[in-house]
Amino acid sequence: MVRLWASKMNDLLACRRRAGWLYVDRIRKMDRPDYFKFGSLAHIVHAFLLHPWTWRRCAEERRLELAHRMVGMLEVDTQTERELLEKMVETFDYRGFDGFEPLVVEMKLEGVFGDSVLLFGRADGFMKRGEEIWLVEFKTTSRWGASIIESAYLGNFQLLFYAYLLGKVLRRPVSGILATVFVKRAKNPEFLVEPIPLPKSGIPGDVPVEDIERMVAQAVRIAEEVEAGDRTPWFGSCFGPWGSRCEMFELCRYGDVAKPLYGGWDPEEHLVKGLVVEEIPKQIKEEAWYHV
Repeated sequence: MVRLWASKMNDLLACRRRAGWLYVDRIRKMDRPDYFKFGSLAHIVHAFLLHPWTWRRCAEERRLELAHRMVGMLEVDTQTERELLEKMVETFDYRGFDGFEPLVVEMKLEGVFGDSVLLFGRADGFMKRGEEIWLVEFKTTSRWGASIIESAYLGNFQLLFYAYLLGKVLRRPVSGILATVFVKRAKNPEFLVEPIPLPKSGIPGDVPVEDIERMVAQAVRIAEEVEAGDRTPWFGSCFGPWGSRCEMFELCRYGDVAKPLYGGWDPEEHLVKGLVVEEIPKQIKEEAWYHV
């Protein structure tokens, strides 16, 4: 049984050499950028602020007060991280969610493709507006501005995959993506909320479902070929759209000399990992949700 999720599909379609190292040899760069850690912490704060129970059982002022206290309890590596999380709470504006009501924060998605493929995803949440269901997608970045959020989200392969998987799980198309972004600039950080309506198909860019299924089938075929030993590189994937380098860049370029930079990992660990909500401190949950 082949198991696929958005990042694995992206790696398979981008470069067979990278996919082979990540998913067959199961190695990756150990010294990964700090923004991965900060993003995880920011997701905890985001999950608390948009949790249905926080929304319904606490007044807005109380939600933000508890969020500030929670930031003080989270385990951070640097004081700068804590200060940025404080700024995220300070700039969080519920007016951007007018007309929306939270249904669930973070949800594991599973679907079946064909006879032998399991699809996995993890959505940041769902909100309701009237009879419409909207997918919440949260990002932290130091580069984006409001002017390019829509184009960045609609061109996001992960969201394309999620929208397809959601349609299979919900048996109805989602109406849009509610983009929530914390822009962590040193000066004037801001929290942005932008509703991005989707076409009737529920797929970003109105990409035909058949095209997505073709990509899934192609990824399955490539996975089998990589497993069989095909490590053909695609050097067009060495750099991302923002100039970031592929994490396997040093190993690909310098070979054995760079091996000490890499170590073993379990690419499927996140499939069984608990939800972000479980990381919210117990004391904060009790005060917000149970009024203890």
